[in-house]
Amino acid sequence: MIEQAAVRREAVPMSILIVDDESAIRETCAAVAQQSGMKAVAVATAEEALDVLEHSPIDILLTDLKLPQANGLELLKQVHDLHPEIAVVVLTQYGTIESAVEVTRMGAVDYVTKPFRIEELQSRLERVGRAVELQQENRLLREQLQTRPGFGGLIGVSMKM
Repeated sequence: MIEQAAVRREAVPMSILIVDDESAIRETCAAVAQQSGMKAVAVATAEEALDVLEHSPIDILLTDLKLPQANGLELLKQVHDLHPEIAVVVLTQYGTIESAVEVTRMGAVDYVTKPFRIEELQSRLERVGRAVELQQENRLLREQLQTRPGFGGLIGVSMKM
């Protein structure tokens, strides 16, 4: 069964949604994600991101904190409430310890400050991707255990069993 989950994950690449109002950042992040074997979708606003989330399966959300109209914190809260299975990575130019603690409390799994090194972003995305895969595999195994017939795999030979 585990092999089936691994084969399924290899057949369907991890999907990432990138939300940043700067096109250069969006393009760079998308290129880094694609180099890591992910399928990347990039948008400029929180509203566009929510629309994509409504119509497409997304595994990871990479969002800037400073966005036009609705900011990244509002997007993080909405995604955490509506799609708790999506791993959120926050990207910001105005990184402080306080803001990192705040977004982590709100449900973000990682925090990247701008300007970032390509290697740093790639390693963080890959680490988050592995964590998401483990979470999905864990959920699949739990579902399989719940649907398994019998008494938890209890096998006996005697008539009483």
